[in-house]
Amino acid sequence: MLPDAINAFEEIKEFPLLQRVKLSFPRPQVTDIHSAVFQTIDALALPKANLKNKKVAITAGSRGISDIPAILASLVDYFHENEAFPFIVPSMGSHGGGTAGGQLNMLAKLGITEDKINAPILSSLETVELGQLPNGMPVYIDKLAAESDAIVVVNRVKPHTDFIGEIESGLAKMVSIGLGKLDGADTLHRYGVHGLHDLMPQAAQFICEHAPVLFGLAIVENAYHEIA
Repeated sequence: MLPDAINAFEEIKEFPLLQRVKLSFPRPQVTDIHSAVFQTIDALALPKANLKNKKVAITAGSRGISDIPAILASLVDYFHENEAFPFIVPSMGSHGGGTAGGQLNMLAKLGITEDKINAPILSSLETVELGQLPNGMPVYIDKLAAESDAIVVVNRVKPHTDFIGEIESGLAKMVSIGLGKLDGADTLHRYGVHGLHDLMPQAAQFICEHAPVLFGLAIVENAYHEIA
């Protein structure tokens, strides 16, 4: 039996038995990223004819998501096949030092470059204010994304590390904080946990209603950090 207490100054004469335990998690895994992305978008039944010659902004965040270069490249392929003009918008709030160059460098460290994605990466900290929430909080979005014909939001969906809520870390956070750039991130974070828990979903909904958001691609990883 384990003793109630151990005096650190006394020699432990008998140590309790230990047993090695191995925990195995379910391991669903997507092996063909390109096909999975195409099938997921096709399930939306988008009117493909409407995509021709459209400028499509695709978000790219600062998190190390498994296979994210391949996922973004597959999205770019989809829009190229439908004669659209996709481009990548660094969408990471204040990360990358809160500078356009810093955010480009952060994407490059994740393997997200124009050569690998086959699309331009347009990095700017300039935003536009779309309006205000009922509490008076301004809602911002990247200017280039706001001026595009369509926005595709890409992010991993997972629990947030700071709070528990119906909406935590995923597409809504990417829309409101990532696309909001430095202005959006600073504004929401000024409200602390309340800003993330309550105002972040409201800001995301507001942006979806007032900006050309086409759809979101939610990414889920298994326990081994593989695309599931």
